[in-house]
Amino acid sequence: MTLLQFQRATRQGDWLLHLSSLEKLCAYFFVYNRHDYAQHIPEYVARMYELQTTDPQTWSFFASGGFTVNTSNQIPFTRLGLDHAQEQQNKTLKGQGAINGITQSSATLLKFCMCAPELARLATEAETMVGIEKQASSVHHCLNQPSVRRQERAIKQLHDVLVPCNIFMSDKQDMYKLMTKEIIPKAFIPKAY
Repeated sequence: MTLLQFQRATRQGDWLLHLSSLEKLCAYFFVYNRHDYAQHIPEYVARMYELQTTDPQTWSFFASGGFTVNTSNQIPFTRLGLDHAQEQQNKTLKGQGAINGITQSSATLLKFCMCAPELARLATEAETMVGIEKQASSVHHCLNQPSVRRQERAIKQLHDVLVPCNIFMSDKQDMYKLMTKEIIPKAFIPKAY
């Protein structure tokens, strides 16, 4: 549920939900030995809450959804995190492999990072000039029939794998890792369970 709240916070640009869901996710970072996240996320959350008093202008910018990028004004729930939006820009520029291998040289990578937004803008303008326009859709791209059928097949496959495990019919009260069957100590389990 917490992961879904984090996803919802990003998709809706809800700053307070973003911070509170990250706080709740911290317990899972400890349980699954993700020490970098477990160490840095609480510090990140604390610093972001400090912005209310130390930098109210930045706080209000984030509170209005500025920590995400709105990909479509017509389709709700399509905001992306900044890192994901940068990957979308990279995809636009790469096309058929035009800029592969730039991470080999730090100077080349720096040049790319400095000019990538301008290159993306130029690519979009060139496509518009030659008549290749992105079709504005009022439906999210994941809601087309092939995507829905693919998702339904994936759900059925997951169901077929999980049903024989009897994880939903077990009378045990312990929470355990699916892959290793290790029992998670009760001290690490959030109170919601």
